[in-house]
Amino acid sequence: MRTKLLIFLQNMTGGGAERVVLTMLRLLDHSRFEAVLVLSSRTGQLLEDIPPEVRVIDLGVATTSRSIPRLRSVIRSESPDIVFSTLLRTNIALYLALIALPAQKPTIIFRSPNSPRQYISRSHIRTFSRFLLERAYRRAHLVLAQTPEMKDEICRYHRLNPNKVLMVPNPMDFAKIDSLAAQNPPDWDPRDTNIVSAGRITEQKGFDVLIDCLAHLVRANSSYFLHIIGEDSLGEQAKLELRAQELGVRDRVKFWGFQRNPYVFFKNCDIFVLSSRWEGMPNAMLENIYLESTVVATDCTESVSRLLARENAGYVARSGDADDLAQKILLASGHRTKIDAKMFRKRNREFFEALQVRS
Repeated sequence: MRTKLLIFLQNMTGGGAERVVLTMLRLLDHSRFEAVLVLSSRTGQLLEDIPPEVRVIDLGVATTSRSIPRLRSVIRSESPDIVFSTLLRTNIALYLALIALPAQKPTIIFRSPNSPRQYISRSHIRTFSRFLLERAYRRAHLVLAQTPEMKDEICRYHRLNPNKVLMVPNPMDFAKIDSLAAQNPPDWDPRDTNIVSAGRITEQKGFDVLIDCLAHLVRANSSYFLHIIGEDSLGEQAKLELRAQELGVRDRVKFWGFQRNPYVFFKNCDIFVLSSRWEGMPNAMLENIYLESTVVATDCTESVSRLLARENAGYVARSGDADDLAQKILLASGHRTKIDAKMFRKRNREFFEALQVRS
């Protein structure tokens, strides 16, 4: 009999957590696991990428909090062996749905998407939500952290026993990355030095700093052109466009919005830049390292700095410092990464071992 795995997400918009779940579902051994994906709302650009082996249940509500009663009913009827969630708000909602189901005793696995130190110090989680998240983590059988630093922070800020927190990197689908990266390259001006950055347009991703950095670069060399890939779900793009206009570089930056295939951009760029203020362990950066792109990243987490230094995989700039970021991009020009793919394949094995140990 297969192990029934129930995964809860709000929707299938093009964010990092949703992509992690899709990768997990593609690589899952469906002969061993029956996967059920429960969505608050069956919406989002990534819906069509859900593997056909996965059964999708639409709760038909707009927000995560309104999902709780219907999610509870689904858990009662499905009787899953494992429940899994990967965002702070869905972790809390799944915990609350399980409270009133004493007869249901699935293995509970939560993934922490970002640094607790950052989302707590920046007041991105309210006091009551933090209380509920701590209760959720204490009820869980396992909490997944993407880096050693994140594990330490989860234990410290959420007061958890370290034995409950497992450091497990996000999985990567190498076959899919290779296939999509090999498609026709973007129609870019060959005279340009093309910089690519990717992520939802939010404060976290630091695109405002990157546009300030672009102004520094263009003063040194007018060939630099910035391509930003990512959904503008919060309406922040207009502010960035205005900033670029004020700095005189509006004609040197293009916002591409959500892209189903970011890998062809990664494969063909001259430099990939991670300009984030904070992260867990950024998959886009790892995918660029895998594709042997030139990488410049901010020191948004200790693990980014350590990985780039250890593997000689790129350059590290100070987070929030546009001038230092520009200097590192100038240094990085012409550098191509060479890295042992065994490191990445070990990541996948660790991720699925976490599920298998608990199934």
